[in-house]
Amino acid sequence: MTPTVEQLEKALLTMAKLVSSREDGEAYLPICRRLEAEINQRRSAQSYLERIKGMASSQMA
Repeated sequence: MTPTVEQLEKALLTMAKLVSSREDGEAYLPICRRLEAEINQRRSAQSYLERIKGMASSQMA
């Protein structure tokens, strides 16, 4: 099952806490970057989908 944006955001917050609380926290930054990139990609895709649907519905009216 594909995680939701909300689940990815929760995971990113958990990772941010881990990075902040551990001496070796910097080692986990690649995971944070990947989570953040996935969140941004999903938001962008959703925004694009909404714009396309909006264009279609405005032409149907």
